[in-house]
Amino acid sequence: MPVWTAAFITGLRERVTTALAGLDTALVNGTAGGVAITIRRGEPWISVPKLTALPEPGNQAAVMLALHLLQPALVHVTPCSCKPSWIHRRFTTGWMPTSGAG
Repeated sequence: MPVWTAAFITGLRERVTTALAGLDTALVNGTAGGVAITIRRGEPWISVPKLTALPEPGNQAAVMLALHLLQPALVHVTPCSCKPSWIHRRFTTGWMPTSGAG
């Protein structure tokens, strides 16, 4: 095993151990923010409370407008069965049409 992987695993093990010790302490003290260890279908289960929705960002309308205005410049990579015929010819035959017609 290379030296850097051993150091990575050792560091990861220490961080996980510390995090689990903190969770254990929070569960005992009741400061885990509603997280609890319960039983579900006869098995141990970590129960986490639902989060409330965040408020809408104040600049969301501006971001949406900017994306709308930039849309022609953005490249869309979505599968579509309605591609212009020149795209099909370009990638199946290796030639592009000489005219601008699609």
